[in-house]
Amino acid sequence: MIKNIKTILLVAIGIIAIGLSIRCYSIKECDSVEKTIYGGDAYTGIQNAAATTSENIKELTEIVKFGFGSVLLISGLTFLVIGIPTPIQKDNTDNSNLSYSKTDEHEE
Repeated sequence: MIKNIKTILLVAIGIIAIGLSIRCYSIKECDSVEKTIYGGDAYTGIQNAAATTSENIKELTEIVKFGFGSVLLISGLTFLVIGIPTPIQKDNTDNSNLSYSKTDEHEE
């Protein structure tokens, strides 16, 4: 009974993690501010600093999106690989135990 609950939880967590990784990869690209020139005054420096910052944040979001998506995808697949063979192995061991018990009865 506990193995069945463990299997269900592992498969559910794996499916949720894979779904979240797909969501992570499908996030739209961020916008950034363009650099402009105002004629040599202080606003040009402020505008260009803001534009550089927004471009850096845009690149950072792409890195974080790929990183989190990859971790979620790999962990989801790992949970599925661990969770799915458990019922298969249980069925094989149950069948082998039944065959031994039947032969023991015939010997007596």
